[in-house]
Order: sequence, then structure tokens, then C-alpha cells
Amino acid sequence: MMNCILKIALDTPLDICFDYRWSPTDANSDAETDGTRASLPQVGQLARVPFGKRELTGLIVEVKQETEVAADKIKTALNVTSQLPPLSSQWIALCQFAADYYHRPLGEVALPSLPKNLRKADHVALNRALKKLKAVQSAAAGTEAAGPHGAPPLNDEQQAAVDALSQARSFVPFLLFGVTGSGKTEVYLQTAERILAREPQAQILILVPEINLTPQLEQNIAARF
Repeated sequence: MMNCILKIALDTPLDICFDYRWSPTDANSDAETDGTRASLPQVGQLARVPFGKRELTGLIVEVKQETEVAADKIKTALNVTSQLPPLSSQWIALCQFAADYYHRPLGEVALPSLPKNLRKADHVALNRALKKLKAVQSAAAGTEAAGPHGAPPLNDEQQAAVDALSQARSFVPFLLFGVTGSGKTEVYLQTAERILAREPQAQILILVPEINLTPQLEQNIAARF
């Protein structure tokens, strides 16, 4: 396996990315710690690197063979986080767009947008965080569904809201009150299902309440419909 140079974006106010040396023998990879063979790093993976007197987690934005940094000046990456799949090119492009728009370095946008537990330096802590995340996902996947298209069952208040909204045959404003996590989105989705079942040519417009929720809401709607 050949050595390479990792171009890494760090969460610093410096508007540049930093080159680090990586080799399968020098890098203390998390894969090797877990007993598996280290593979060549990929764009979108996270890496732990020395930066001054600190150690930082950075985002690999390029894997190359050459660098303009002098051999005696370039440092070696400490490890590459192999437990996580590489972040997608679309996600990196979105972060780059935001960085350009707000005139900030890529690392200042990309790294803080990741869950804190996924940026842990300790591979044991990271494995624990990933195990907890998988447990939550498994529990959600195993939740018994009832209703059309795998829709979860509604409680009495949700059911009353769906019934009231679905009965409207013309424009009528409704105010749905509920705290975060009370199931308002499910009311909207099941109301939409009823309307589309009744009127296949109808169109439903759903406004996203917060821009950060766009991917999650889009996935929920795509899975449901």
C-alpha cells in the first residue's frame, strides 16, 4: 500500500487546507486498533492530526501524491477514522457553498456541522457513540407500524387533528399546537395521505420550519410517499 498526502480542512480561522503525510506504517489508524487492515484514506473521511500543540479532527478533501510543503515541515496524520463511511461529495459541496457564501474557511463550516460525538479523538468513545446511534436506529426500524405506507399509529389528539384537517374541502386555516417532538409532522403526513387518496391529482405543499431539518423531512416524505 503506497504512502500519500492528505489535504485536510480544519476548524480554524485560516482560510487554507493543510497537507499531512499518511502511510500505512506510520499512521495509527482506528482500523488497525480494531484489528482490521487499514485501507487507503478517502475524500470525505475524518482524520486526527497534530496542529501546533493540539490535536484536531479534520476533513479529508483531497488524497494526492505530492505536496509543496518541505519534507522536514510536513507532519504525519495520527489516524483516519475508519469506523465512519466517507461523507458524500454532495455534502462537502454544500459546505463549500456555505463557506464561500459566508466568506469563512471550509473547515469552520464543515467540522462544527458534524455531531460532536462523531468528532471524538478517542476511538473507544467514538465506537461507543456509534453503537448508541445504531441502537437508536434499530429501535426506530423495529417500531411496529400501523396504517398506510408504514405510518405509525396516532394517539387520540393526533387522530382528532388528522380527522379535522382531512374534512376540509376548501381553504380553511388551522393552527396545530404541540411542543417539539409531539408528533405534528406525522399529523401533516397522514393528512396528506388522506387527501391524496381522496384526490389523486391533488398537490400538497409542505414548508420546512427550519433549514437544518430539510434533509430529515425530505427523507421522511420520500419514504412515506
